[in-house]
Amino acid sequence: MAEGELLLEVGIEPEYSQIRLSVTGGDCSVPEWGGGPHTAVSGPGMMLVATWSDDCGPVTVRVYDGRPVLDGWSLVHTGRLEVGPAGLDAGMTVSAVEHWVPVPEGLVEVEVWVRDPAGPGEVTFVLTR
Repeated sequence: MAEGELLLEVGIEPEYSQIRLSVTGGDCSVPEWGGGPHTAVSGPGMMLVATWSDDCGPVTVRVYDGRPVLDGWSLVHTGRLEVGPAGLDAGMTVSAVEHWVPVPEGLVEVEVWVRDPAGPGEVTFVLTR
């Protein structure tokens, strides 16, 4: 299978041990985690990923259009986002720091992959249509 196109690779300092992928300028509500521990969850216009909170530096976040080779990674969640004309933002749950992701408008299925499910310091979002 061909490599997906890398749209974003950035280090994000997590707040509340969560990384967010959300519709730019959308009316997004933070999804509820529900009972018990979860690695990722999605809601209207937003997806959250629980990450490892320590002093080792930022979480590496990648966003691909199409699936790259992800040997050694674990798929932890699949959700859908309705992308508007402004694309997506990747960032923290509570912060003005956002990294814009140029994504075509429309319904996008998003897979969340992590390198270490027990305490992920690397998160990859795979976008498919």
